[in-house]
Amino acid sequence: MKVKTGIPGLDNLIGGGLPKGSFTTILGEYGVGKSTLAMQYLVNGVKEYGEPGVFVTFERDTDVITTEMRRFGWHLKTFQNEGNLKMIGGPLDKIIGLGEESEAEPEDLLGEMVEVVDEMDAERLSIDGLGQFSLLFPDELSYRAGLASLGRSLSELGCTSIATIEKSSKEDQSGKAARDYVSDGLITMNWATVNSERKRALEIKKIRGSKHSTRLNYFGITESGIEIKEEI
Repeated sequence: MKVKTGIPGLDNLIGGGLPKGSFTTILGEYGVGKSTLAMQYLVNGVKEYGEPGVFVTFERDTDVITTEMRRFGWHLKTFQNEGNLKMIGGPLDKIIGLGEESEAEPEDLLGEMVEVVDEMDAERLSIDGLGQFSLLFPDELSYRAGLASLGRSLSELGCTSIATIEKSSKEDQSGKAARDYVSDGLITMNWATVNSERKRALEIKKIRGSKHSTRLNYFGITESGIEIKEEI
């Protein structure tokens, strides 16, 4: 069974949608549109397919994100009040606690994600800033184990998930660990220079069990969100 993203042009590239219960990593450069894609996936789920969703952030305050997304006509507060969307998390320094506040353990945060998905009977989950989350773990092995446990739990609940990771000049271990040990799919979002002009480009690297595009595709961020435009 496929879960449609509803993002114009994307479902055609990934064989009709994401496999239900799968975990897909969105790896991309700073400012290319990863957070927008992560939220658009949830908004479309609510508006187009009647599927509740959970948005987890490890980078910014949820109120800031809510305000920013209004530019696309997405009224997230309304979805939340209706019980169709839950937003949790915030900047990493806020999550782990400051001063005399107790620090959050990564296992607690993993459990909270699964608990919220279960309580809402959410069918979609977006994690924004998975690379930041990796910093909470003492070592790579613990991080791998945590991701694997999260992926299994979400799949058992029938939740189809995506997670964004920022790609630096040298890809960090959080991206590699997510891709190699958890992800059923990998989509990259980068800047491409074409005739001295910078354009956003998207490529499907892997969608397990699905026939998918192997070409680079331009995409734009319009007043209604991300839209895939044409092959490069």
